[in-house]
Amino acid sequence: MKKREYNYEWLRVCAMLAVIMIHVSAHWVSGFSAAVRDGAKAGELINPLSACIYNSICRFAVPCFLMISGAFIIDNDKNADYVTFYKKSFMKIGITTIIFSILYCLKKVTEACIGGYLGAKAIWAIVIDAISGVPYYHMWYLYMLIGVYMLAPFVIIIKNAITYKHFRIAAIVFLVYSIVSAWTNHGGSVSWDIGNSVYYFGYFMIGYVLRKEAKKDTLRGICLIAIGILVEIIIAFVEYHFQIVNGIAEAKLNFQIVSPLSPQVALASVLIFAGVSRIELNENKLIAVIAKMSFVIYIIHGGVWGMVRMIVGKLKDDSYLFHDSNIAAIPIFVIIVFVISFVLAIIYEKFYAVILKCVGKK
Repeated sequence: MKKREYNYEWLRVCAMLAVIMIHVSAHWVSGFSAAVRDGAKAGELINPLSACIYNSICRFAVPCFLMISGAFIIDNDKNADYVTFYKKSFMKIGITTIIFSILYCLKKVTEACIGGYLGAKAIWAIVIDAISGVPYYHMWYLYMLIGVYMLAPFVIIIKNAITYKHFRIAAIVFLVYSIVSAWTNHGGSVSWDIGNSVYYFGYFMIGYVLRKEAKKDTLRGICLIAIGILVEIIIAFVEYHFQIVNGIAEAKLNFQIVSPLSPQVALASVLIFAGVSRIELNENKLIAVIAKMSFVIYIIHGGVWGMVRMIVGKLKDDSYLFHDSNIAAIPIFVIIVFVISFVLAIIYEKFYAVILKCVGKK
């Protein structure tokens, strides 16, 4: 029986919290960027650099999520049975994705109704977003992941047909090629597009390689993580220069600074994953529970942050972006969003268990 690797549970939890941090801090970064475009000076804003650091230092999240999945899915040769794997994946990911896609579409319809702009145009926009795999801004990851999982069994078959050395080379080449290609083409038009999923498949493959080759060395692991974090801090200063000092929205840049497929984020993410793979960590029951529920927490947190932002906006409008320090505010909001999402995830898991029981699945 293989020894349980608790280091990846810790990484999964850190990645999940990092995603929340990205989405919370992005509210400040985009607000500051808009203010500069409207004539404000960077020096007039309250702690804009700290918002960029919070936003950039967590960009390892999506790549590490994919690397964790690839590390274990590709390692399990049973997953080459695509019928069984697809069925298992649909029960684990597909049903939940469908349920929350519907809920987020209903949320948009409700908001449009309350805002008084519900009409054919608004409904059509919601439908187009859903078809594009973005029923809510963070749900793109789930639709991209479906494409990745569709490819997984065939990659396992290929892995077993060639030597590990050749697979490792293929994984490295594929990751580099994906980064270069995505950097120049800016991804597919829909989140579930097979091309978009292929872009991210390099992380899926390299996760398997890094886990397989990792030798336990805590000191070296910590050094790799520290270097990865340093790279992300450097990214923060680049993001600050372009988005805050110059007021250029990332979508308008000729290159993406913090995209999961940008070379700098890829480098930082691979270093952090490789570092964590070398560290041995002890079991923590709370971490294990949160790690197990990280998928559902990820899905829920987007809606929770939207509600929290709306409530705070009603109470204080957007002035807190410019008059209150974000150094403490951003982590506080992250904790609030996480706690609420965690509680809702527990409720959903119980609800989901009832659904499975009703259809005779356990």
